[in-house]
Amino acid sequence: MGAPGNPELAIGAIGEEGKVCINKELVNSLGVNSAYIEHEKNTQLSLIKLRALEYRKIIPKISLKGKTAIVVDDGAATGATIESALLTMAQESPQKLIAALPVGPPETIERLSEYADEIICLRAPDFFGAISQFYNEFLQVEDVEVIKILQEEAQRRKSVATRNKF
Repeated sequence: MGAPGNPELAIGAIGEEGKVCINKELVNSLGVNSAYIEHEKNTQLSLIKLRALEYRKIIPKISLKGKTAIVVDDGAATGATIESALLTMAQESPQKLIAALPVGPPETIERLSEYADEIICLRAPDFFGAISQFYNEFLQVEDVEVIKILQEEAQRRKSVATRNKF
């Protein structure tokens, strides 16, 4: 859930089942009102549901129960997105829940440790402006690219299954 006028700054995040994680400090400091939050929540939840339907047509969702689940993120600034993912995945009772990310501010990494059994963070610098400062290129992954990757993986799985039949 992006901040007003700055969609890349996460004021919160929402999981597939509708659980909302809000960064109250950031919301208060930016003066974000509840009407904006509700609108952003509804917008993002609709988008999540549409994407989940589209993606799962290609590769169905698997159960995490009793498995080791690793949530990978490109970095955490406020941590809202990965926090929401961890909370969503925890509801499926994985045996172990790991968060892995290349970079995040120390206070965010510390807070995220409440939601995961293990945190792997390669760098937690004291000065942290934005995730993009740690990348040469920081492009968004578009739906078309995600669908292509999922289709390639589905095809790979099909090929492996066919080979294993013989």
